[in-house]
Amino acid sequence: MKLYRFILPLLSSLLLAYAIGVWMDFRYRERWSSLFFNMSDELISSHTKYDMILLGNSRVHFGINPYYLDSASGLSAYNFANGGADVNDILLTSKLYLEHHPKPKIVLISVDPGMLKKMESLQTLYHYLFYLKDTTMRRFMKDAGHPVTLIRLFPFLKYALMNEYNRTSIFVKPPNYPVFDHNIYRGYLNISKDTGIQNQDLFNTNRYIDDSIWEPSIGQFDELINLWQKNAVQVIFTYPPENPNSPFKSWKYYIKGMGIFDSLAKSNHIPAFHFENDKDFVSGYFVDEIHLNNPGATLYSIKLGDSIRRFMGSD
Repeated sequence: MKLYRFILPLLSSLLLAYAIGVWMDFRYRERWSSLFFNMSDELISSHTKYDMILLGNSRVHFGINPYYLDSASGLSAYNFANGGADVNDILLTSKLYLEHHPKPKIVLISVDPGMLKKMESLQTLYHYLFYLKDTTMRRFMKDAGHPVTLIRLFPFLKYALMNEYNRTSIFVKPPNYPVFDHNIYRGYLNISKDTGIQNQDLFNTNRYIDDSIWEPSIGQFDELINLWQKNAVQVIFTYPPENPNSPFKSWKYYIKGMGIFDSLAKSNHIPAFHFENDKDFVSGYFVDEIHLNNPGATLYSIKLGDSIRRFMGSD
């Protein structure tokens, strides 16, 4: 009888926690579907064949639209970039893609010195904790310090690991993103509709002044390149456009990082498309120092697609 009195409250508490966890998962997915989950579902749960996949950080996620890239290149593409992605996150995405999809013809990697910082992005990509059934995802997230075994046993525990912003986002109404000019398409999302809008306070450049290259990231980039090349996939680097008013080009960290990408491209025989000094990208095409608005991303996607079409035609 005493045992029964102990077990019944325990089971009731676990069932209640499970029910709350299911509700929280629903709300979290609903809140972040357009930004994260639609892309991750495509990466892990789909087996669609794409001619080209796009990898990188926010400058790809918000900056290269597969709709216009496909039109200009004649290929089919998907944007699998994550905001703030480092090379470890890009390596994870690459492994997952090759495990779940037929290999593409091209992997387009947008280079940015931010990818060469110490590996930290997987620590805060909390939506990845919804995909721990996948062995590769589980291994990477465990290496990032997440208690994956406990989370698989008690899924609601992942909310205890989240920062306050993510944890409380389940109580916030999902964003009603405006839809125009194919601005939400195959992983791409950009809600900055007009040219000439400047949000110089949106992106705090000062927080990057003291950044430095994390040397192991260079070896990881080599691993990333080798992964694709050994699968006979054409690797292409693209150097994205920058606001003419951007201070980054004069920073030692930026110069060193770009030099590393130049060396990687040369040593691995990787074609590279350079748009960082393209004068067509005037300040009106940016929302800050490095991120394009939707008209700027459309122009970039068309020009990039045309470059890829001409390159593939010359093969």
